Amino acid sequence: MKRSVTVGRIAAGFTVLLACGQWCMVAGAQGAREVSARAPSRITDGKQKMLTAGAVASDVLAIGPYAFEGLEASDIQALRASGARRFCERTDGLNCLFAAPVELPTETVVTRLELDAVDIGPDNVKANFYRCPKGTAACDDPLAQVSTSGTPGSTQIGIDLAAPEIIDNDGFTYMVEVRSGPNADTSLRGVSLSIERALIFIDGFGSGDTTPWSNTAP
Repeated sequence: MKRSVTVGRIAAGFTVLLACGQWCMVAGAQGAREVSARAPSRITDGKQKMLTAGAVASDVLAIGPYAFEGLEASDIQALRASGARRFCERTDGLNCLFAAPVELPTETVVTRLELDAVDIGPDNVKANFYRCPKGTAACDDPLAQVSTSGTPGSTQIGIDLAAPEIIDNDGFTYMVEVRSGPNADTSLRGVSLSIERALIFIDGFGSGDTTPWSNTAP
């Protein structure tokens, strides 16, 4: 016999259908999304007696090329755009550095970094995902880094973080830094971060009875 189906509402207006198997469906304004059911944790929001966070939605934060700014004076002066690409044209031949903030809610989990770039020259395009401690000048230990190699042309490459990063906005700020060559032979089209977010919904478990969440097999 399968576990009970639970119907609830998320603040953003989604309807949650948590049924009895390993996978669940979330349907709403942004379309159906498959989520992985996890053991629930009960919390109180001050208005509802009981809420339950029992599933995780996978999503992607896409950072477009125009969100990136030059880090050094020469980079800023040489910053260029062509179509949906960002690149530099430096006369000194040095590599260019771009950076963009990563702004995610606290406790969002980041699992993967992906670079979308064009590389037809001798230099590579490299992306670093940084966690920067507040109150210090240090921000030189990337959580993940990925780079083109050779001359792949238009390419998308990614890497999983060695350990998933749980966003902590109280203690850190986050950013992505991209290094490219000194001309349009290497250009940035964007960076993506794979993320997971807990879904919180009103589920009728106000009594604390979480029997429908038992580990009984369907």
